[in-house]
Amino acid sequence: MYEDLADDFDQAVPFYASFGRAMVNAIDPRSDSALLDLAAGRGAVSRPALERGCSVTAVDAAPSMVAHLRRDLPEVRAHVMDVHELAFGDASFDVVTAGFALDLLDSPITVLREAHRVLRAGGLVAFTLPGGSHDSGDLSFCNRLYAKYSGYLPAFEQPLVHTLDAASDLRSAGFTEVSVEEITVEVKIPDSESAWAFLTKNGTGELILSLPPAQRDEFRKKVDDAFARLDRTAVLKRTVRLWSGRR
Repeated sequence: MYEDLADDFDQAVPFYASFGRAMVNAIDPRSDSALLDLAAGRGAVSRPALERGCSVTAVDAAPSMVAHLRRDLPEVRAHVMDVHELAFGDASFDVVTAGFALDLLDSPITVLREAHRVLRAGGLVAFTLPGGSHDSGDLSFCNRLYAKYSGYLPAFEQPLVHTLDAASDLRSAGFTEVSVEEITVEVKIPDSESAWAFLTKNGTGELILSLPPAQRDEFRKKVDDAFARLDRTAVLKRTVRLWSGRR
């Protein structure tokens, strides 16, 4: 899925980039940190970490995402890699990050154990997960649309999102000093075309695109109508949970 999304991912509305910057600000890595960014996508976390002076290695399973990383951020060492089986030696990094990825992976606990293995003693793992309050900005009506149209979705062979107990999984993987905080960002959405691109060209876009054509068109019309009623620039406001632990 992400291989097909790479060209447009996070381009119309910089949602992931905004949270990536907020995440790096929150964990505040030292400028000399060796940082490994898992499921790095187009570099939402890698870019601000690099700007802070970190030595950044980024991995993603989608070759097209890695190609964009190599083109846009040549200073980052970017690799196509399965995050469940990292091709790095023990104690190789000071920080391991994963932005909006852990609940989309096949085995989050396996990934956390791999993060623990490649971290040096005292190293930090940090990742964001949906949580906190839902969208309270101008796209909040989409939460109701998702619920309304969910009955039209086909049965997926595998769940798009996996449920995990972040605190328990972190401790099971060997981490201590487990903590969570909420971070909030506000992102401007210039028009309904940008909103539709955001809704359909990210990790949950498959939900909308899998709707029958009639329901998908209804969903799109409701987005267009909502923007037509606005007399200002729309704002997407989201709050998520930032989890962390120490090796």
